[in-house]
Amino acid sequence: MSVLKNVEIQWAHIQQPDTRYEPVWKIDVVVDDEIMDKINKEAKAFAESVGFPYKKIKPKINNDDEKVITIKRNVNRSDGGENDAPVCVGKVKDELTGELVKIKDLVGNGSVCNVQYSLFKWGPNKFGSGISLDFKGLQVLNLVSYGSADGDEFDEEDTPDVVEKVKNDEFDEDDFE
Repeated sequence: MSVLKNVEIQWAHIQQPDTRYEPVWKIDVVVDDEIMDKINKEAKAFAESVGFPYKKIKPKINNDDEKVITIKRNVNRSDGGENDAPVCVGKVKDELTGELVKIKDLVGNGSVCNVQYSLFKWGPNKFGSGISLDFKGLQVLNLVSYGSADGDEFDEEDTPDVVEKVKNDEFDEDDFE
């Protein structure tokens, strides 16, 4: 197994799988050329070791023009069973067991993590064949919690301006024609 250290993640589906298509646990990892070189060297060596054709793994570009790769794990196995969910832990150890404490919070975009994965071959099937990354676990180093409570986006100084504007402006139906 391999680990990507101190990487930013986005669109984490860890506590609940993404069920839009086939249910999968997944995350998008923001990558640079150095990380992609590391992954592709590992993928090429793995493909050669199992006698499988190697095809370079390429990142996609997100809305912020960042390179990202999706690391996922299917919920359902091809034999009809279910895969275990990836482990999601923090950086603090439990005082009694000495094990890293599991994260129960939803992990939001921009969280910095260590991501554990292994390589596996897939196909041939209707989509072809290739080498992919199996999502094994996540260690959250800097948590950005997913979501916010209503009103969290407002600063204290924003409120008086908005209230003042509403009090001083008259409603004019002509503005809506």
